[in-house]
Amino acid sequence: MIGTRGHDIGLKSAAALAQDMQDAGFQAVQMVAYKCIEGVSDKAGHMTPGLANSIGREFDKRGIHIALLGSYFNMLEQDPVQLKESMDRFREYLRFARDFRCPMVGTETGSYNADMSYHPDNHGEKALQTVIGLFKELVREAEQHGSLVGVEGLYNYAISTPQRMMTLLEAIGSSNLQVILDPVNLLHMGNYQKSREIIEESFALYGERILLLHAKDFVIEEGRIKTVPLGRGMLDYEHFLSTAYRHKPSIEIIIEDITGPELTESHRFLQDVLKKIGF
Repeated sequence: MIGTRGHDIGLKSAAALAQDMQDAGFQAVQMVAYKCIEGVSDKAGHMTPGLANSIGREFDKRGIHIALLGSYFNMLEQDPVQLKESMDRFREYLRFARDFRCPMVGTETGSYNADMSYHPDNHGEKALQTVIGLFKELVREAEQHGSLVGVEGLYNYAISTPQRMMTLLEAIGSSNLQVILDPVNLLHMGNYQKSREIIEESFALYGERILLLHAKDFVIEEGRIKTVPLGRGMLDYEHFLSTAYRHKPSIEIIIEDITGPELTESHRFLQDVLKKIGF
């Protein structure tokens, strides 16, 4: 199933957003509810089972699966008040995930820099142990409510490589922690030519824990990685999706960071690739 992020469509009522996604042919959504559903607060303490159920129902009756509730935050945040607010919101979504008809709440890991840019200490042992400690708290909450925590790696952040991801998974030791794989996130100027190897390493190390794919493409421009619509860049999508579907048949794919006509183009590109590789 192919989907996109709700806020890449717009900020609307649940019914209007679900209808727009159905009209566009999407079958899944990554929902950061406070970014795409009118009237939803970004603070903890405002979500209820009734609100979560009413949102989930609008998508369910249109055949759209809420594949992920996004509650992304900076796990290396240096302001303890802000960190607590973010953790509380994440816990709240874990409690109400089933009311949304969604299995998983997800986040990346973050940076010591407030603007989320790369900081060399992000790749150090202290950063790793910090995020391990926070994930232990979130996974305990998930286990109590029958939900899942999703972690997404990104080179600039604390979980930056497949090896660091595996270290995190082993440290937590719970199947309630699962992985969101975005191969472009793991690339930098020193390894972008090895994207196939990074995809294969990810599936070899923890393929059974990968529950969701993020889809974007990239080119090299002025010495930097730049994201572009799917099919216009350097990522080998036939290899990526054939590898993924061999390990995880029918795994959901969420198109990221693309809007308007380019989103339609990227959706069609994925459909064509899946057809070409026999899925």
